[in-house]
Amino acid sequence: MTASCTVTVGPSYLFYDACDTDNTNLYDTTTNWTKSSFLFDSTNSCYAMSRTSSPSGMCTLWIKDLTVTDQVKITVDMKIGTSGSQNTQAGPLVMNSAKNKGFITMIEAWSSITGAYSLGTINAPTGSHGTKLINDQSLGVNAKNYWLTYELIIDGSSVELNIYNGSTLIKTGTITSSQLDSTGNIVGFLMSYDVGAKSLVKNIKVEAL
Repeated sequence: MTASCTVTVGPSYLFYDACDTDNTNLYDTTTNWTKSSFLFDSTNSCYAMSRTSSPSGMCTLWIKDLTVTDQVKITVDMKIGTSGSQNTQAGPLVMNSAKNKGFITMIEAWSSITGAYSLGTINAPTGSHGTKLINDQSLGVNAKNYWLTYELIIDGSSVELNIYNGSTLIKTGTITSSQLDSTGNIVGFLMSYDVGAKSLVKNIKVEAL
C-alpha cells in the first residue's frame, strides 16, 4: 500500500505586505520623504500616501532592508484617494543604489482626468519625474472608484507594465532601457504632486524572476 499527496508551492516573495496591519516601520520615510505623510488606514486596510504641505512636488520612500537584482517583479494595488481635483501622481519605482537611474510607473489623476498611467525612467528620487516613455495614457476607468493592480516586470533592460482591474487585464506596455545594476537596487514609492493629493496602497509584493 502506498500513499501520495499533492504539494502546491506558492511564490517566494522577497517582500510582502498585505497592508492589513500597520507595518509603516518597514518603510524609510526619512531619506527622501518630505512634505508628505505615510499612514496606515485601518478602515480600508491600506496605506495612505498624502501630499500635506506646500510646495507641490515629488518625494519618494523606500522599503527598508531590501535590495533586488535587475530581474524582479513588483506588484501593488493602488487607488486614487484624492477627494478634490488636485493633481495626483503616485506609483512604485526601482532605482540603483546610487539613486541616479531607475524605472517608475505612475497612476495619475488631475482636473477632469480621472485616471491615467505612465511608465518611464527616472534619474533622481526627488524633484524630477524623469522621462515618460509611455506618456499619460488613459486607464479607461476612474482610478478613484477602483483598486487597480500594477504589475511591473523588469528583466534587465526589458520592462513590462501590466494593469489589472480585478482579474481583467486592462492595459499593458513595454519599454527597453538599461537603468539598473545587476544587484543592489532599491524599491520604493513615489508621491506627488499638489497639496491634498492622496493615493491608497495595499498588497505590496516584490519577487525575483
